[in-house]
Amino acid sequence: MIKLTNQFPGRVSMFENGSFIGNGMTNPLGNSMSFTDAHGAFAGHDTENVFGGVNHFDSNGQFDGFTRPNVFGGVDRYNANGQFSGHTVDTAFGVNHYDNQGGLEASYIGDFEANDNLTDSILNFMNN
Repeated sequence: MIKLTNQFPGRVSMFENGSFIGNGMTNPLGNSMSFTDAHGAFAGHDTENVFGGVNHFDSNGQFDGFTRPNVFGGVDRYNANGQFSGHTVDTAFGVNHYDNQGGLEASYIGDFEANDNLTDSILNFMNN
C-alpha cells in the first residue's frame, strides 16, 4: 500500500507498506519537482516539457525518459531512447498505470489525475 502525505505546501512524503521511501518538493517557480530517497539523498528531478508532459532525470542528472498527454486523458511514458514504455489512465477511483504491453502494473486509489504533471512525477518516482 502506498500513502502520500502533504503536510507542507509543495511537498509530498511517500510511504510504501508503512515504510518511508522519500520526499518530493516543487521548486519556487512551480515547473519542476525534486526527489530525495528515504535517507535524504537526492534521487532525481522532473521538469515540464514542451509536449505538456514531464521530462524525468535520474540522481546523476541524466535524462531518464519523458511523458506526454494521451487520448485517454492520461499520459504515455517513453524511456530515454524514446521507446514507448507504458501509460496511465484515470479510473473512477484514481489512476491505473500500464506497461508497454498493456498489462496493469499498479493502481493508485485516491485523489489522483492521470494527466496532472505532479501526479505523473510522483508515480514515476515510486515506480523506479
